[in-house]
Amino acid sequence: MKVGVSLEKLKIKSSRLQFIDLLYIMGAAYVVLGHSTINYVTDWGAPNLRESSVATLINKYIYSFHMPLFFFISGFVYKFNISKRKYIEFKPFLVSKFNRLMVPYLLVGILYVSVIKLIQGQYQLDNFISSVYKNIFLGFNPSQLWFLLCLFSIFIIYFHLRKIVDKYINNIFINLIIFWTFFYFYCFFDLGKGYFQIDKTLDYLIYFHLGYITFAKRNLINLSNKDSILLFITHIIFFIISRFAHIPLSGFINSLLGIYSYFAITKTIIDVFPNISKMRIYTLLRKHNLDIYLYHQQIILLLISSYKFRSLNPFLVVIISFFVSIIISIFIAKIIESIKMAKLITK
Repeated sequence: MKVGVSLEKLKIKSSRLQFIDLLYIMGAAYVVLGHSTINYVTDWGAPNLRESSVATLINKYIYSFHMPLFFFISGFVYKFNISKRKYIEFKPFLVSKFNRLMVPYLLVGILYVSVIKLIQGQYQLDNFISSVYKNIFLGFNPSQLWFLLCLFSIFIIYFHLRKIVDKYINNIFINLIIFWTFFYFYCFFDLGKGYFQIDKTLDYLIYFHLGYITFAKRNLINLSNKDSILLFITHIIFFIISRFAHIPLSGFINSLLGIYSYFAITKTIIDVFPNISKMRIYTLLRKHNLDIYLYHQQIILLLISSYKFRSLNPFLVVIISFFVSIIISIFIAKIIESIKMAKLITK
């Protein structure tokens, strides 16, 4: 009996795609790990006193695919929901996505991210309101919350495009035109302003589209476990080669290989370990993966702002930053679960 990745056999009647939950958990973990190592690549909130080639390599690897993966998953799940006749009317769709994305964006951006920036001295008390207006309401620099703003914009854009995409889903010529249009945005379109994260929205639109198309064409994907492992190895090898050799469009290729290799591997993990979803840690992380994303960055920044902490061995800095930020993020979520704001943030 062949066991592997066969998306054609997905249980469309299911309210959840289990391997997608695992992908979200892994994606959130990679975001936290990426931020735990980024200070060895650039001055991210505080200068580092040590160098670490390992931390730098880990960071470069994670940043080669982790955010495109999130947008790909979103497109995949969006098409999954469309197949269940959800999100057909625009108004309820808009309200749903605003509650899911923009409410936490505004609440966390104003009451958490901006307050931490004020404490750290990135904002001054006399210009706090103007800083919040520029960076949160105008979306100039909303820290990690840029993802929510971009995803909301992409959902609005794609809602009006999906009828065209669905109508010509089997037309190779039309599909190529759509793909190359999105690819043009990815490669060349740059307003250079930063407001409302428009440039990033257009950059990541192609990955959302690929996720949508992947679900629509899931009958064409049938990988064995061996195929999934080989794809993952190919992804790792290409990343290493691209670190030492100039390869045209290596960034885009790395993203695609990372997306589809993790996509395949997580499906294989679920097939091999079908009871993984019953594990407590899995359930906890699945429930709080958005909370981890929302709160972790400022916790890491507060940690690395300490001179003594930055002076520790890079391995300890990364490990402590990773686990402490996840634990405190979940703790914050637990604290606010008893108040109504929690329902707004995690709705």
